Formats: sequence, structure tokens, C-alpha cells
Amino acid sequence: MKKANFQEDDIIHIVAEFLKAQSFLILAQGGNQAGSFRFALNLQKTKAPDLVAFRETTILVCEAKVKASSLFSVSKNSSSDLDSILYLMNSEKPQSEVKSFFERKLPLLNIPIPNETQIRGCLIAGNSFKRYLYKILSPKILLLSVDTDNSRVVVEQDIYNLLTQA
Repeated sequence: MKKANFQEDDIIHIVAEFLKAQSFLILAQGGNQAGSFRFALNLQKTKAPDLVAFRETTILVCEAKVKASSLFSVSKNSSSDLDSILYLMNSEKPQSEVKSFFERKLPLLNIPIPNETQIRGCLIAGNSFKRYLYKILSPKILLLSVDTDNSRVVVEQDIYNLLTQA
């Protein structure tokens, strides 16, 4: 049986549906989600995450690729998706931008803004991260893969216990 030819937006959609089933509200979705939300990486560059979700006090900011290896690729002009998520999780300025976006978006949805929020990073791939775990030095990053044979989301790393396995 031939595997389906998944694109990045297909992977993002499958994970968004999985997160909705876990009571997350999707705030931004899609390959760079048409630039509706960005955070600064440095003075010249910004990053538009592929998926932003919210539940209770957690803001989940995700980057997705069809192949897990692509999340670690670095080009001359940009950092890897992993580096971008780590920068977000460890730097005050981009966290403040994420919280500002969040505080503008929730009232539009008639949802009260919680007193405190935590930003969690997430990497999503259309294949397993097992071969790349040595590259992910932070156990704090949520890792989700999509089994493209059955469109099922696999939780590969979740130290905060945010999700239950489907």
C-alpha cells in the first residue's frame, strides 16, 4: 500500500485537530499562518510559527516539517526551527511578543486572559524524532510526530504531561 503524500500543512492540520481534542484552542495555524503572528529572532529577522495553541495557562508555539531532520536544518540566512523555538523559550523579548499577541487575541474570542501563562515550545514532524533526539538538548520541548500511515499523532516527548496519547 502506497503512503499518502503529506505536505507540511497536512501535518499541521492533523496536529491541530489532535490538540483541539485535548481542549486546546488554536490561535494561529498553517505554514507561517499567513504571517498573522510573528516574534523577533533578532533585529532583522522574525519568525512566524506554524501553529499556536492555548489551554488554561499554557501557550504552545509549534514549528512543523514533513521530515524531522528539516527541523534542525540551518541555512546561511536563518537559524533552524529548533533554534528558533529554543530562543523563544529562553528569551524575554520574544516571550513578551507571544504574550502580547495572546492578550490581543483572547478578548476577541470572549475568553478571559489568565493571570499567569507559560510558553511551551513544540516541534512537529511527519516522521519519528528517534534518530534526532541527541540534537534536542532540551527535554522541555514537546515532540509530536504524525504517523502518516494512519494520520495518528504520536506524543514522543512531553515532560509537562500536557497531552494524553490518542
